[in-house]
Amino acid sequence: MKENARKLTGRMVIICLVALVIFRSNSSQAQEAASQDQILILHNDKTTGKVGYADKQEKVVIPCIYETAMDFVDNLAFVRLNKKWGMIDKTGKTVVPHKYEMLGLSIRSGRFEVFSEGLARAQFNGKWGYLDKTGKEVIPCIYDEVNDFSNGKAEVKLNEETFNIDKNGNRVE
Repeated sequence: MKENARKLTGRMVIICLVALVIFRSNSSQAQEAASQDQILILHNDKTTGKVGYADKQEKVVIPCIYETAMDFVDNLAFVRLNKKWGMIDKTGKTVVPHKYEMLGLSIRSGRFEVFSEGLARAQFNGKWGYLDKTGKEVIPCIYDEVNDFSNGKAEVKLNEETFNIDKNGNRVE
């Protein structure tokens, strides 16, 4: 049962995955929304079927270019473009390089969180690792399964062996 719980934790917690394509918005509305820490809502362009973000007045501030998009959490949002997932900030600027098949989004205390202790789970070429908030891959994508960090440690699985690592990727007890 513990093994099943581990699998559920590692897989079901992955709510959104993010493909990455370089996109920068020079939109003054997006810059203004970000500087005011304004709430942005998902906006669906009914003619293209693509998704972007609008302000409370439903004025589009990040263009509808994404196949799928999630709400902003910690000023970052998971977006899908060209069948890949990525992360953007509230200006529409890509925060994480566009190469990951999936990025993890967790539920803690009833709310969505992108990062656990400053690191996000990321999958590349079928293997998992961790990114920091700048998008830097701080722990390489070499693991078969990974979990969120808690108290400086995360449980990972590599070649059928399960163990803990620290935020530098070192094995710890």
